[in-house]
Amino acid sequence: MKALSALRRLAAGHVQAPRRALATHSSSSARGAEVRRERERERGEESEQERNRRAGNGAARVAKSPAAHLSFSSPLPLPATQPAPAPHLLVFGGNGFVGSRVCERALASGLGVVSVSRSGAPPTRAGGGGPGAPAAPPAWAADVEWLAADAADTAAWAGALDGCVGVVSTLGAFGSNAHMRAVCGDANVAVFEAAAAAGVPRATFISVHPFGFPAFVLPGYFQGKAAAEEALFRLFPTGGVALRPGFIHGTRHVGGAGLGLPLSAVGAPLEAALGALGPAAGKALASIPLAGAAFVPPVSVDAVARAAVAAATDPAVPGGPMSVWEIRDRYGGGGGV
Repeated sequence: MKALSALRRLAAGHVQAPRRALATHSSSSARGAEVRRERERERGEESEQERNRRAGNGAARVAKSPAAHLSFSSPLPLPATQPAPAPHLLVFGGNGFVGSRVCERALASGLGVVSVSRSGAPPTRAGGGGPGAPAAPPAWAADVEWLAADAADTAAWAGALDGCVGVVSTLGAFGSNAHMRAVCGDANVAVFEAAAAAGVPRATFISVHPFGFPAFVLPGYFQGKAAAEEALFRLFPTGGVALRPGFIHGTRHVGGAGLGLPLSAVGAPLEAALGALGPAAGKALASIPLAGAAFVPPVSVDAVARAAVAAATDPAVPGGPMSVWEIRDRYGGGGGV
């Protein structure tokens, strides 16, 4: 009996041991699961904190960025643009006998005018302010922009090419052969080259009638004019016009006192007399060597000015030389400007 009781206790102990082990294992598993959940929760909180930190840094970077201050409802102001220069005629020698009439004529036609000359001063007229008044510029001169520059120094006046619709050069001079070639030729060539490079569409040159004088007569003058014409026609094949007058008459104002020389007192009657011969007869007589020079008709400064402005601005005027007869017949007889 004692043996049997001992066996029963031993068997019960073997049964309870696995149960305790199982209970112990289940308790350990539960604690492990709880630890894992705690760690996952901590990692989740750390991840959330990291996301918030990153988001905060990104917001700070956006706030510091210049783009963050842009407003699509208030676009950035555009940079101020310079107004386009007004269309104008550029006249070289605009204070001279022919040039001043070109300026006056251009103004009368509604064009703006810029003049380039060495002095940069407007012309003066005796008694410009009334009887007994000292010499003064004419009233129209106030509407011209007067620039002081040497025509050969193109950098000094290149800015006047902006907005330029046409160029008129009245440059010419007498003196030594070298001086005449420099002014009548080189200076004009420089003007035409600069104008063509700037895209100015048309250019007009006050040249001279080919009188056919012997080569020793004023060679620098005629050679310079010929060189200027060659450059004009090469650079402006359709918009370059060379006016070829002979004697130009009108009131020529000279000196600082602006005293007027009435060249028309001689030129006007002679122009009328030669005009009576008719174009064909007049041209035939003018072609006679040497003596033919006497039959080249004078032309008024007003006609030359009208022709110059038209040639420099009107595409209908063909490029090439314009003879004294064309100047007289097309643009003469209309009185003053």
